[in-house]
Amino acid sequence: MDKNLENLKKYLASSEENMSAYGKRHILNSDYHNLEEGMNSGTLVKLSKIRLIKYYLSIIPQLLIFKSVMLKNSFIKKYKLICAEHKRQFNLELIIHAIVLEKLDNKNLLNGNICTIGDGKANFVNGVIHNKNINKIYSVNLPQALIQDYLVLTKYKIIEPNLIKVVNEKKDLLDQEAKIFLVPAANKILMENKNINLFVNMFSFQEMPLSETHGYIEVAKKNSAYLYSLNRDEKAMYDGTIIRYQNYGLKKDSEVLFEEEAKFVEKYYNAKFPFIHIREDKILNTLVKF
Repeated sequence: MDKNLENLKKYLASSEENMSAYGKRHILNSDYHNLEEGMNSGTLVKLSKIRLIKYYLSIIPQLLIFKSVMLKNSFIKKYKLICAEHKRQFNLELIIHAIVLEKLDNKNLLNGNICTIGDGKANFVNGVIHNKNINKIYSVNLPQALIQDYLVLTKYKIIEPNLIKVVNEKKDLLDQEAKIFLVPAANKILMENKNINLFVNMFSFQEMPLSETHGYIEVAKKNSAYLYSLNRDEKAMYDGTIIRYQNYGLKKDSEVLFEEEAKFVEKYYNAKFPFIHIREDKILNTLVKF
């Protein structure tokens, strides 16, 4: 077995400790070897003749909702090239990633060492992997999601396997050759004081226990880093627990650069009439500096 996969699979048995009821329902017993398995952790849809028709039809709502973005955002072009090369569907999730990456790039934050918390299908990593201003990329997640990320990165030959390092202990982070560090959630504390400039979380603080979110925020503080969050104001877990943005603690001991409703995710599209919909929940878009 591939050594990186072997290392990641060691964390499967104890992964439940880092999950909310939401994660246990969608991730715990999932078929993580299947890249099209959603796991509520990003999407990767391979193109077929039928899906190709649906893809072309989706261009209409994409332009209606995101016209200026689709025409001007440079990350859109990058994601479309990636999708064409990998024969996968370009979708709403990648549009949102492109918008967020442009926001961060405009703030000159896509440089040095950066960390994505809760990436899925390596979608965030794919958006920044060829950025020459970025030295190291840290991707921290549950092991099931990291296994999918690793399979995406290697299957599509995005990066050589020897440039990917699974972080089991502190010394693994000293690997000078590695470009991408895959960090199991249980080992997030190992990233403290590693000169990480930026942490990014999109739609996953809202689905993890607050103790996990607080742990990530402490790691960001120990790096005196920026932290970007795109998450719901509140979300109910299957056990009745309500995860609330106001309880994350983002604004404690930090400078708030912006905190606002994320209008760019207000509308979305799917195959259900009338095809373009307005979200009922409030999603907040926040950048802080610790």
